[in-house]
Amino acid sequence: GSVALPYAVIGVIVLVIAFVFCRIQLPEIVEEGETDSPIYNKVEEDKKVEKSLWHSSVFVFGLIALFFYVAAQTGVNSFFINYVTERVPSISARTAALILSFGGMGMFFVGRLGGSWLMNRIKAAQVLLVCAMGAIVCMLLVIFGSGMASLVALVLTYLCEAIMFPTIFALALNGLGASNTKRGSSFLIMSIVGGAIAPVVMGVIGETDMAIGFIVPLICYIVIAMFAMKVVRR
Repeated sequence: GSVALPYAVIGVIVLVIAFVFCRIQLPEIVEEGETDSPIYNKVEEDKKVEKSLWHSSVFVFGLIALFFYVAAQTGVNSFFINYVTERVPSISARTAALILSFGGMGMFFVGRLGGSWLMNRIKAAQVLLVCAMGAIVCMLLVIFGSGMASLVALVLTYLCEAIMFPTIFALALNGLGASNTKRGSSFLIMSIVGGAIAPVVMGVIGETDMAIGFIVPLICYIVIAMFAMKVVRR
């Protein structure tokens, strides 16, 4: 009950906010030079946007890659403590939680700052490809390794995945145009539903051996690497 109540309150608040926004007529945001009037022919505009969006192979692949990224991130977060306590029995759940908080999240922080700095000098798609390959290596060590080596690989995964979400998001929208970018952004945000699926699949696969469950994030990082390769080649 103590756990369920806060989530129930948050759910009610979100529904109230959603209802309020549904009742408010928000103005159309129009960039300078995009159009002479903020009033659009919605039927024709929607047809035009949908056609151009789904004919962009980079956007469609980016949508899939973002789905898999959120799935991987959520899955790794969800089973971090389970994996550590199973692979390194000398580490308690409390200590594993501290490693996640300061080690994993610390690596994520460093990776986000370092990746942003690096992308001022190297193309974003190339940085994404290197990070995806690094995450794949880390996952292989997590699945087949043991002891402290596998724990270090799991922590380093956060370093590799730090720049993935914003980079995939930006690369998927690149070149779509002003009106298409608005619609495309909405679809990309909806792709975070992947985070609700991965933990369930990982839990089923890794019920007897948690390491096997990390095959799911491994597949996700492979998909992300394929997306980065596609953008690099283009």
